[in-house]
Amino acid sequence: MIAWEYSTIPTESWANNEQDDWRIAFDNSAAVIAISSYTIDVLKETMGADYPSAAIPCPVWDNMERFRARQDTATPLKDIRLDFDGVLIDSYAMNLKVYVPSEEELKERYRRDDEQMLGLQETHRRLRDREKELKKEWAHINAYREYLRGEQVEAVRHAKYNLFQQTLDSRGSLKSRLGLLFYLTRTFFADGLIALGLRSAERTLQGGLGYDRANLEQLDWFSDVYEENYKRASADEGLVDKEMDAYLAQDTEEDDVAEEDLESDSVISNSVQLKGYIYTAIINPYDGRKNWQDMVVAFCWAFKDTEDATLVLKVSARHVVQFADELVFHLQRLAPFKCRVIAIDAYLDEDAYDKLLEGTTYYVNTSYGEGQSIPLCEALSAGIPAVTSNHTAMRDYVFEDACFIFKSNAQLTHWQHDARKAFRCLHFRPDWLDLVKAYRDSYDTAKNAPDTYVAMGARAAIHLKGHCSLPAVKAQFSSFLDQYRDIFHHQTTHDAVTLAHEPRKAE
Repeated sequence: MIAWEYSTIPTESWANNEQDDWRIAFDNSAAVIAISSYTIDVLKETMGADYPSAAIPCPVWDNMERFRARQDTATPLKDIRLDFDGVLIDSYAMNLKVYVPSEEELKERYRRDDEQMLGLQETHRRLRDREKELKKEWAHINAYREYLRGEQVEAVRHAKYNLFQQTLDSRGSLKSRLGLLFYLTRTFFADGLIALGLRSAERTLQGGLGYDRANLEQLDWFSDVYEENYKRASADEGLVDKEMDAYLAQDTEEDDVAEEDLESDSVISNSVQLKGYIYTAIINPYDGRKNWQDMVVAFCWAFKDTEDATLVLKVSARHVVQFADELVFHLQRLAPFKCRVIAIDAYLDEDAYDKLLEGTTYYVNTSYGEGQSIPLCEALSAGIPAVTSNHTAMRDYVFEDACFIFKSNAQLTHWQHDARKAFRCLHFRPDWLDLVKAYRDSYDTAKNAPDTYVAMGARAAIHLKGHCSLPAVKAQFSSFLDQYRDIFHHQTTHDAVTLAHEPRKAE
């Protein structure tokens, strides 16, 4: 059985682990049960259209019977008190104005920024000027080196010519002269023209040309000066880096949630009054697929002037501080807004969970993909409409007459467990503007057309009954067993024979 929300299944291995290639497991299985038709389609694209498989969801509809009876008379406007033991993060309890500087603070900050920028620009200008000077000095050094190299080459040619001429003058016959020419050519080119030429050049320069070693000493001096200037320029660049780091590291005055309170081992008793139109999501904030960031930002933008709209994030986080920091970071950038955002990190027993659902007007899902999404199925089974997309597994049970559906766009990504993070598949990111519109449309319906809202909840429960009620799942499973009974019988017989022939291990 698999739950999978990506557009492809892994068909390659990495880190010397062949099991990362799912085809190996599927080839050794009689059949596969997935909990969504989307996963089955993805599976068959790789394993073939006739691969034994079925889409059978988890049966959650029957467990929500206690809510459906109440939802028939429920109103979208909620007013409940939720008690729990855990961490509560409430935008109403935060002074988000701290994160919105006053006009005087902005002017002072801009003034400091301008001074800092002028200083950096002056340092940058000095570095550029010094760079130009160093380039000129280095050009002079290279030119002088080329001059010395030319003098050496000319000296070699002169010495070779004199030696050759003197030798020819000392020999008489043309034959002997040609032989000597061949000998000298072989000597210079085959037995070390470079070494002989340089030695001859040095002797010639020391004699006829008056070779001056002071020139080389002057060249060394130029090199030392250039190296010293280069070190000085590097030190100036390091100073700029330090100044920039200090500038970027300036602390802003923020009222952060105390980490010792959030990470304390002691149990914190909390309560919160949920009043108005409540949007609820149950997520693991560290599962990047759930995309709670778009959910929060779009909510605050859609309801920045709406006081009776509240977003409740029921989270499950081992280290809630990291999530709290990121949540506050988003909220302070969105401030000011009049809506309310609440995050609850706690284990909710059955009574508390029931109370949360009773106080929910809409369930919200903004994930990139779902294998099934049990919380969304439970909310719809309870008769609670949703704000969601209908990609991946949600296409099996999300319909326009029971949900406010926003569009999404395919986006290249990697398999969740792939340590390489190699692009191999697609997921689906919400269309942010359409998500904002879905929020506003849902609010308008709940507030101005409560009868329509109640009817949407009733239709949601009917759709989910046909999808994931116990009788529906039993029927799908029975059909699956009947369809592939011969395959299962053959596989069971094969396994029994194999087991019978295996040697028993010593006890």
